[in-house]
Amino acid sequence: MLGMNPTSSRADFMEMTTPSDAVPKYVNNVNHMPSPSMALDLDTPRTVEVVTSDGIPTGAWASGLFDCFDNLMPNCFMVTFCPCVAIAQLSTRLGVASYRVILSLLLFVMTMELTTFGFVWTTGNDYDHDTNDDVLKVANSAFVLITLIIQMLLFVYIWLLRSKTRKLFQLPGNAMTDCLSSWFCSCCTVAQLRTHVRCYQPGSCTFRAPDVLQAYPGKSYAV
Repeated sequence: MLGMNPTSSRADFMEMTTPSDAVPKYVNNVNHMPSPSMALDLDTPRTVEVVTSDGIPTGAWASGLFDCFDNLMPNCFMVTFCPCVAIAQLSTRLGVASYRVILSLLLFVMTMELTTFGFVWTTGNDYDHDTNDDVLKVANSAFVLITLIIQMLLFVYIWLLRSKTRKLFQLPGNAMTDCLSSWFCSCCTVAQLRTHVRCYQPGSCTFRAPDVLQAYPGKSYAV
């Protein structure tokens, strides 16, 4: 700050110290630690914000991952004993693919896996173990390989369904939670997704294709 010298007839200015100038400059240099990437997930809303025209909430899951027992019939029953139908209905509800196409594909894959298992079983029982070791090893290797491929493809597909549902309705979670839940508890994941998108009527067990969500007006798979 500049001030005038009262003993001088001229406007001689001299520098004066103000309280703000006395504060060290380094005080303004504040280092802020960046927030971790997981903080975004911690701030995700856990309460329902909006309910769509289909009656599906956004901003929060309609049920927890392990709440499949809240609706034994038909959700828990279908996911446990008719997983092909349950996944096909969910895929149709989300507008991913035709109900008949997904169901036929899943049934074919399951049939192929069961056929391979039956071949391994009969091969090990019909022949003498001394003369059939090589054949049995090949059959076992084929069964393990086919089963592994099928399970990996199914895991990836359920992962994609959960990721699609979560992004569509702005639900809590991330790609990591989608992956872990789909891998370690695929049945619970499918049950949770079916509950959220209202893929079934409580107390009514049906094998028909559900209506496609209104978010996909261009699809007509369920017709």
